[in-house]
Amino acid sequence: MNKIIGKARDLDGFLTEEDNKLLAEMDALYAKALENFKVLSHSISVATYARETENIVTLYNEMGNLMQKICQREDRINVYSFNTPQENHAEASRLIAKLRDVNTSRHEFVYYTQRAYELLFNLAYGGSK
Repeated sequence: MNKIIGKARDLDGFLTEEDNKLLAEMDALYAKALENFKVLSHSISVATYARETENIVTLYNEMGNLMQKICQREDRINVYSFNTPQENHAEASRLIAKLRDVNTSRHEFVYYTQRAYELLFNLAYGGSK
């Protein structure tokens, strides 16, 4: 299979002014997070470490909210974790872990596969927000 490598310039003419604004906003948030990581990696004091950790969590929450905003604008993009109730995320994570575990018995594997289909059915037929 041939690999296709896209470059930023390939999007020239396709992105709107609003797209570029949102990408610049995301880039700024990411740059701030990288700066916080630099401070965090060299911090000696417990207070600085705690402050920078909190700043990073806040920035990543902002990036997640921005990603949701970007994806909501495009009706052809569906992100499972944005479209499902928060309470389903833990169950889906456990299912994936069980299905990937080579130590899961055959009977358990069949059960978790059926449960995964139930979750997919719920998502497809009205289980999303």
